[in-house]
Amino acid sequence: MGLMNAFDSQTEDSSPAIGRNLRSRPLARKKLSEMVEEELEQMIRRREFGEGEQLPSERELMAFFNVGRPSVREALAALKRKGLVQINNGERARVSRPSADTIIGELSGMAKDFLSHPGGIAHFEQLRLFFESSLVRYAAEHATDEQIDLLAKALE
Repeated sequence: MGLMNAFDSQTEDSSPAIGRNLRSRPLARKKLSEMVEEELEQMIRRREFGEGEQLPSERELMAFFNVGRPSVREALAALKRKGLVQINNGERARVSRPSADTIIGELSGMAKDFLSHPGGIAHFEQLRLFFESSLVRYAAEHATDEQIDLLAKALE
């Protein structure tokens, strides 16, 4: 029995379950642009850049993150899709507040992904109950007399 055959039979018979799982599932690699996107998104959410404020230039971002121009441009394009920045030709990206449509689109995509996993429906129902109860509480605390009257009429 050669060295490779001895190794193969040893790992098949005696390797722990995690070893077989690791061999069958390679690590997912993260692109540089995704890492830049995540870092910039966190900086925006921490309000290191305020709404309406310009981000550093592409060249400055390249130097800061030690990446090339394509990675910076892909990251900025992803932030634009999320509604976190506006990009006009010839200008630096500017921090913006996402619109309701953008937020709904993002949530819709996340919901589809969430529901595709085992147990996703049950977890999604729990999440929905949490959001709905929070919305009802908020509405009850902030409703005007006119809004309460409209609700009462709708329930009649």
